[in-house]
Amino acid sequence: MSESRCANHTELAAIGVCERCGIFGCAQCLSLVGMLRLCAACRAREASGLPSLAARGRLAMPFVWGTSALGLGVSLLSFGLAADDETATPRVLALGCFGLLYLLVFIVAVVLFCRWFHLLVRHAKARGTPLDVTPAGAVGSFFIPFLNLVRPYATAKQIASTEAGVKAVGAWQALWIVANIVTNVGSRMEGKAGVAGDVVGLIGSLLFLAAAWACGQVVNELTGSTELTPAVASASTLAAPAEPSGP
Repeated sequence: MSESRCANHTELAAIGVCERCGIFGCAQCLSLVGMLRLCAACRAREASGLPSLAARGRLAMPFVWGTSALGLGVSLLSFGLAADDETATPRVLALGCFGLLYLLVFIVAVVLFCRWFHLLVRHAKARGTPLDVTPAGAVGSFFIPFLNLVRPYATAKQIASTEAGVKAVGAWQALWIVANIVTNVGSRMEGKAGVAGDVVGLIGSLLFLAAAWACGQVVNELTGSTELTPAVASASTLAAPAEPSGP
């Protein structure tokens, strides 16, 4: 019995069939999309229903920037503020308002950014990028202590297809980790070392602002190189082999 051949590359042996249309394909033609092994044509059809990655990025980033800016505002308002200073009542009220607004914007930023990251992984899988994580798993890794310092950035680097993208992810990871460390040190120093704790906290807020800038670079780079637009999907469909019309 003769060996099955790839419908698109007849000189190559087929490694299996597309689990959606049943066409034979080689390792170059078949890629995993979620739990299914699909051909280029079916991947393109899968991608045609994906929301715009760029639109989600544009929606998320203002809130990411807003969170960092409000965090800096909180640090400035609390700088040198003594708990027993009765003359600082207006400043305390302003600090409370900034803190509440920060919390609200932070929650929105987390939700919108996670939606972008979830869609990023879906677009990457539709393009055939080999990933060992599901979209839900990629987002969930942000909320697991210690794992969130490594796994999300490793996934982003797997998706990045340009040197600029890889460098942007590295800068984002480094700034985020350093900002967290510096902020935690500042919090532990508050009330124990005069204004030194406030200075360290202010530096941490500035680092978070830099991390937000790096995050914006990541969103721009990965969106540009990963988004499967209708034009790309159409090109993939045209380049894919035609499905067999009969036995």
